[in-house]
Amino acid sequence: VEANPRLFGGAMPILYERFTGHSLQDHLIALHLGAPLPVAALPERRAASSHRLHAARAGVIAAGARFEWLADYAPHIVYLDTSPLVPGKSCAAGEPIGRFQLLHDTHEQNDALSNAVIDRFEATIGVPLMRWGRRQFQ
Repeated sequence: VEANPRLFGGAMPILYERFTGHSLQDHLIALHLGAPLPVAALPERRAASSHRLHAARAGVIAAGARFEWLADYAPHIVYLDTSPLVPGKSCAAGEPIGRFQLLHDTHEQNDALSNAVIDRFEATIGVPLMRWGRRQFQ
């Protein structure tokens, strides 16, 4: 919960829409136009999380890095950006090198899945990734 009088930004509007099925921007426009703004109930038995991949140390993305394995996690991966993960590209320690968002039925399933996906990314790219707390709705 944010106490600031502003909308959340970054990847969170995308995650909100995937989680609720509603666009935060549409809500904002309706609010400014004075239109009725129905507050829909949040989905039951659903957990969402957003993850940014950061290199834990300087490294080089493995020359043979391929990401077909991500299909194994469909439909749980609802947003994915692997554009910085170019094989042979150098990355600095702490550099953001990708992002993904997940939906699953429970927090526990979502947490286990996020760890599995991060493990697969590390194995695929050959660069260890930082791990810390997650942003989560439930």
